[in-house]
Amino acid sequence: MKAKILDRQNIIFDHTTWNEDRTKYGMASDFDAEYLEYVSGDMPSDNVKSGYYQPYYEESEGKIYQKWEFLAYPIEQIKQRKIAEIAAYDKSSAVDEFLINGVGMWLDRDTRASLFASITAEEAIGRETTVLWTQTEPPFPIELPIIPFRGLLKQLEVYAKDCFNTTAKHIAAVFALTSIEDVNDYDFTTGYPEKLSIGL
Repeated sequence: MKAKILDRQNIIFDHTTWNEDRTKYGMASDFDAEYLEYVSGDMPSDNVKSGYYQPYYEESEGKIYQKWEFLAYPIEQIKQRKIAEIAAYDKSSAVDEFLINGVGMWLDRDTRASLFASITAEEAIGRETTVLWTQTEPPFPIELPIIPFRGLLKQLEVYAKDCFNTTAKHIAAVFALTSIEDVNDYDFTTGYPEKLSIGL
C-alpha cells in the first residue's frame, strides 16, 4: 500500500473508537494491535529551546506510524523566555549577594535605606556599633562598627546600580538579536561587577 500522510494535526486514537477513527481518516477498518506500539513512540528531545514537536501519522502496509514534525516558536516568544532567564539570574545569589565576614547575604533597596536611617539614629545617641542579622537558618547576629558599615551600604548601592545597568544591557541586547540561534546562545552571565567581600 502506498504511504499516505494524514492531515498534520494532533489526532488522538483510542482503541475503543478505533474502527470509527480509521474510517474517518480513510484507513482500512481492521484493527491492528501493533498500532499501539507505533503510536507510543518517543518524541524527539532535540531543539526543545527553539520549538516543539507535533505528531502526525502515516499509513503504510496496513499499519499506522506516528511521526513528529518540528514547529519553531516565533522568535519573539524565544526572546521573552531568554529575558525571563535574565531576570531570574539578576535575582539569584549569583548577582544579589555580598560577603560580610565570610557570610553571604543580600540587602534590597528598601532594607539598605532602612539600615542607613537606623545607624544614623544609633550614632546620634552615641552608639558606635550596630547589629546585622544574617539570612541563614537559623539567623545569627553580626556586630558591626557603624562608620565602616555606613561605607559598606554606600558600596552596596553602587554595586546594585552597576548590576541593574548590566542586566538592562543584556535585555536590550536580546531584543536586538535577529536569529533564534543567537537568542538561544546568548550568554547573559557576563559583565557583572565582582561581588563585594568585606570584613568588619
